[in-house]
Order: sequence, then C-alpha cells, then structure tokens
Amino acid sequence: MRIRSMHVSATFMAAALFAGAAWYAMPHGNAIGAPIAATLVLAIGFGWGLFQKFDAFVTETSQTLQFHTHINSMHEASASAEKTIAEIATRDMNVALTSKRRVSEMMEDVGAAQTTMQQTASQLAERTEKLMSAADMALVESAAH
Repeated sequence: MRIRSMHVSATFMAAALFAGAAWYAMPHGNAIGAPIAATLVLAIGFGWGLFQKFDAFVTETSQTLQFHTHINSMHEASASAEKTIAEIATRDMNVALTSKRRVSEMMEDVGAAQTTMQQTASQLAERTEKLMSAADMALVESAAH
C-alpha cells in the first residue's frame, strides 16, 4: 500500500515539474528555457525509470520474502509431522515390548502348568498301575482259595 502511494506521489510530482518547466520555458520566449525544460523532462523520465526499477525490486523482494516464509512454514510442518510420527512409533514400540513381555510371562506360566500336569498324570499312571496290580493279585488269591 505504501509503495502504491509513493507511485501516485511520484507521478503527480513528475507531472507538476514537467508542467512548471514547460510553463517557464514557453511564455517568456526564453531560448534557454526550452533546453532547461527538456533537461528537466529527461531527468524526470530518468528518475521515473529508477523509481519503476525500485518498485520492481521491492515487489520481487516481497515475493522472495513470501516464498521464504512459505518454505519455513513447510519445514516447520514437516518437522512437526516427523515428531508426531516418532512419538507414535515410540508409543507403538512400548506397547509391542509390553505385549511381548506379557506373552513371555504367560508362556512361562503355561510351561509351569504343563510340567505340573505331566507330573500329576505320571503320578496318576503309577497309582493306576499299582491299583491294577493289586486288583490282579486279589483276583489271583481269591481264585486260589
């Protein structure tokens, strides 16, 4: 907005200087006035060209700053996304490790229960065998009497 107001002010100033130089040169019939007016017009034109170049430079600089602002915003968003992904991965890894530990504990419990069951089954088999043996002896003795 400020650059546009400078642009309008410079245009009016150039027009006023041109009009003033032309007015000074023409009505007095002064031969020196015309070259002075021409010189003023050229100087104003040169100044106007410089102003236009300055205006283009400011616009380009503004666009470059906007571009850098957008790039910085993209870097910040990317860093934020990476941080979020790392946090999720850490959380998932912690859950996986906790689950693995729990599964290991359960497998140990299952292994201990299986060992106890095997020992109990073995004791039951021994008692059953002794009982069958005693029953067979009892039958043999009762048949012998």
